[in-house]
Amino acid sequence: MEERVFAGLRHLGRVRASLPHLHAAVQAEVLPIDDPGVLPVVRRHPLGAMLGLYNVTDAYRPYPGARLRELGLHNPMDAISARAVQTSADDNVWLPPYSYWWVVDAA
Repeated sequence: MEERVFAGLRHLGRVRASLPHLHAAVQAEVLPIDDPGVLPVVRRHPLGAMLGLYNVTDAYRPYPGARLRELGLHNPMDAISARAVQTSADDNVWLPPYSYWWVVDAA
């Protein structure tokens, strides 16, 4: 168990180090809350925006796809998992329970 936790933290550290958006000089801004279970935090870097999405509930929660596009995230991917962020038919992205995504533009 300890090895899995350490490996996860090491991975998170590598991803964090690879994202200039997370430099201390880049201000974090909490965006308007669309769903009370999702905390959206944007960091606007000259390379583009990085949107942190944090689901603090034990249920799947939506975040509007339109908000991603407003931030210029037209080809969004989660930098932590290196997976594309897909909108569903209702134009929302659905965050799993207790999840956190660092969304950047993959283009």
